[in-house]
Amino acid sequence: MSDTATGRPKALIMISSARQVPLAEPAGTSFSSGFFLSEMGPLLQDFRRDHDFVFATPDGRPPQLDVNGLFLAGYATPDERAEVDAQAAAAQSAADFDAEALRRDNPELVARRDRELQTAYDLIGRITVSEILPGTEKEVASIRDEVAETFQKLPAQEWLSAKDLIDRDRDPADSFDLGEFAFVHLPGGHAPVVDFGDNPYLGELLNTLHDKGVVVSMICHGPLALVSTKYRVTDDGKVTTGGDRPLAGAHVTTLAKQLEQSSADASKGGYLAYLAIPGKHTRLIEYVEDRLREAEYQVDVPAVPTDPLAIYDEDRNLLTGDGPQAMAVQTAQLRTILAQTKAPKSANSPAP
Repeated sequence: MSDTATGRPKALIMISSARQVPLAEPAGTSFSSGFFLSEMGPLLQDFRRDHDFVFATPDGRPPQLDVNGLFLAGYATPDERAEVDAQAAAAQSAADFDAEALRRDNPELVARRDRELQTAYDLIGRITVSEILPGTEKEVASIRDEVAETFQKLPAQEWLSAKDLIDRDRDPADSFDLGEFAFVHLPGGHAPVVDFGDNPYLGELLNTLHDKGVVVSMICHGPLALVSTKYRVTDDGKVTTGGDRPLAGAHVTTLAKQLEQSSADASKGGYLAYLAIPGKHTRLIEYVEDRLREAEYQVDVPAVPTDPLAIYDEDRNLLTGDGPQAMAVQTAQLRTILAQTKAPKSANSPAP
């Protein structure tokens, strides 16, 4: 889709709008959550040079940023990660923890995070930020209020819902066409557990985008939306599960269950076990890797859960990444896919 004012291609960014995610244990509890900026920040920075964005959520409510996704080690390259993890873990456990000292020791990581935040301020507008959890990394906790206040000073923008997008695409009086988007990207964070995995209109949206040749990109918990593609929604709003399922059985990756479990494991010493409730056994309500396998997707995760992995299922025009560590690789791969899609056919190629 090209913006009539700028002539630039458009991309759709679909973000979960959930703000509280339930836990299986302790029963009846939930935690403040949202989307991880690091799972779309590099993509927004790269593609804003030559694309315009349309932002949407499943229900049209503004999303919430999960502050836990801003931890400095999350901005380390794979080669840097082990050293930064060890440094951050030691700093976190120190009685005289000094957030400024940790930032001074990691100026490039701070700069990468600042660039992503500035991009979000520029493009997303006013949103809320999740609350600090008992296990939130201390350096992240120290910047939470400043980030939240900055977002609150920004102008609010319109957020379309999945239903809005479908209705506009089907309205003969509206020139809007889902098929004109260059790509759609769905970031993760824990929030998609609430509104991505059993959502008929989100499923219909992804099926329609695929049917119209749009590249579908997802990362971390974002691929939960594939579970919803079992649904189709008719023009009169009837939800069915017996229609065409073009994305069924795709080869994908997602956040490894092992890494997801560690976020609620207090035995990890507190560093990055941000979901662990002190003195309680904490268990997530579901794991995206399990949900995708149960839905009969072909799921691969890296042997080392923090290693970056991106998988492109060419037959289904579907690109998935395993977590924020894969975002740079996934962004570059998306560029390549789009360039190949737009490349002119050879003169010797057979006619379609």
